[in-house]
Amino acid sequence: MDDREKRVARLRERMKDNPSWQRMADKSRREAEERRRNAKPLAERREASIDLFRQFVRVRSQAVYTLSCPDPEGYRAFLDADVDGPTLVRHTRAALAASRFIRPDHPEFDRLIRFPGPAEMKALEAENLARAGVKTRGALYRDAAHLAIRLQDAQIDLRPMRYRRAATWEGIRGVATVLPEDVDDETFGAAILDAIDTSRAAR
Repeated sequence: MDDREKRVARLRERMKDNPSWQRMADKSRREAEERRRNAKPLAERREASIDLFRQFVRVRSQAVYTLSCPDPEGYRAFLDADVDGPTLVRHTRAALAASRFIRPDHPEFDRLIRFPGPAEMKALEAENLARAGVKTRGALYRDAAHLAIRLQDAQIDLRPMRYRRAATWEGIRGVATVLPEDVDDETFGAAILDAIDTSRAAR
């Protein structure tokens, strides 16, 4: 349980005998559930990500719906930093195939489709630092690149991201490569390597 969840749990404990608060909480839950039931279903898609550091590359599948979130039970591969295009293509296709589209009626929707809490982010960064063999965030993210990859309607959308600060990335306006799902591996690999260069140059 992260710090926010602990604060919410403490608040609920203090307010559990307050009838007015309980009525408001019940109303809020009903309204949220109603919005979820009435929301227009999203079009199905699959997503994967590539994180390239100076010391290693990580390819992983995403659990997706309103958000795109790393799937704790999904595909994850760690590769050498000098990995070639064909190898990246092979793992990217495997990650896209493993990606899960989690609808709101899925029993684990709330666990999977959410922003990770501070404790989870800290643990992930600690894992990355240890794998890279460096001590600081600056050393980890020097020359790093991040790619977001989406498969939808038989098209692959490849988007390089710009590093901002504090382990966060943002999109680059107007920069994307769209390929057919059956694109040949050579073209796909070249597009991935080009997107990595774009991500690095956008810092």
